[in-house]
Amino acid sequence: MIDYLEANGPAPGSDLPTEVAARHRAVGVHSFTIRGARNGAGASFGKQVVAVYHLKEHPPAEVIDAFLEANEHLIEHGTPNGLVRRFGGHGPAWRDAARTVLEEEYGMPTGDPGPDSRGSPQKVKCPRCEEFIDDLGSHLRNGCEGD
Repeated sequence: MIDYLEANGPAPGSDLPTEVAARHRAVGVHSFTIRGARNGAGASFGKQVVAVYHLKEHPPAEVIDAFLEANEHLIEHGTPNGLVRRFGGHGPAWRDAARTVLEEEYGMPTGDPGPDSRGSPQKVKCPRCEEFIDDLGSHLRNGCEGD
């Protein structure tokens, strides 16, 4: 299986020469999917979402491209920003790769990424001292001057 993924890149389980087993995961075969809604994988996308298997060395953009090929209905039922958020649940590199793939491969503009979607810290107002800070938890633990 690893040889197949090395030669062919990320692929859905139906394309793999054998069924994915625990022994494959133990040697570095990873599964990639996204959640559609609270009711289960793909619930808000019109049908179930097919997982794609990949190796750690596969770049996120390559995995996302294979994932979208295996799940074409996501392009029809998902919004660009909604898909970026769901892919971004795997981390910033996945979010950025999703933007690139959606824009370059599918012509879906994802818009200018604002601070919320980039994961930049957001200033919040401390309820005690009314100062705007990046990390409220640390601020309160380290001696807020508001009391």
